[in-house]
Amino acid sequence: MRKTVGLLVILLMILFVFSASAKPSEIVVINGTINEESQLVTDTGQIYEIGDNEKGMELMEMEGSRVEVKGKLVKDADDDGAVILMVTGFKVIT
Repeated sequence: MRKTVGLLVILLMILFVFSASAKPSEIVVINGTINEESQLVTDTGQIYEIGDNEKGMELMEMEGSRVEVKGKLVKDADDDGAVILMVTGFKVIT
């Protein structure tokens, strides 16, 4: 009985950890810098391709700026497994 309860607790903790990470189509907020290739690069080196919607195009012009970006992560239909950040808003930060 105790083993079953312990195993159940461990499984629930694992499930919680995986559900807390960002999934495609959830709104996310990401801080980073726009590089020369119009990508968002976080402080940890994670690179996000920026979608070419209206806000994304504005953001791509902010090369060298540190920004806070809100948007949705969506799978790229053309590239297997790639994820694109579809920007819904952003602001320059220091």
